[in-house]
Amino acid sequence: MRRKSGCPSKLTPNISKISRSRQFDAFQIFHIVGTVLNTAYPFADMNPAHALNNVQTVSVPAGGGGVFDVKIDKPGLYPFVSHAFAAVDQGQVGLLKVGDVKGTMSH
Repeated sequence: MRRKSGCPSKLTPNISKISRSRQFDAFQIFHIVGTVLNTAYPFADMNPAHALNNVQTVSVPAGGGGVFDVKIDKPGLYPFVSHAFAAVDQGQVGLLKVGDVKGTMSH
């Protein structure tokens, strides 16, 4: 059973009971601003039966990972972030460069 957020329920049955500040320590919500993840494999589980399709965010546990397929047709610089936006001020942001673009941010 999977939650809509991409977290398997068996691993996070009490996530809603964790305080807001600790929730960000337990799971980060991965997102590429300006696009949709065509296919997401939470926990790097490459089994197609467990994949999430056409989602904007995926939960990634602290120290965990995932595999994400995305198709971006428009050139630009697309930031990828966790949805703990306060973490962006601490440097937890990356830029995905699509095409030959200049500048620091498109979205």
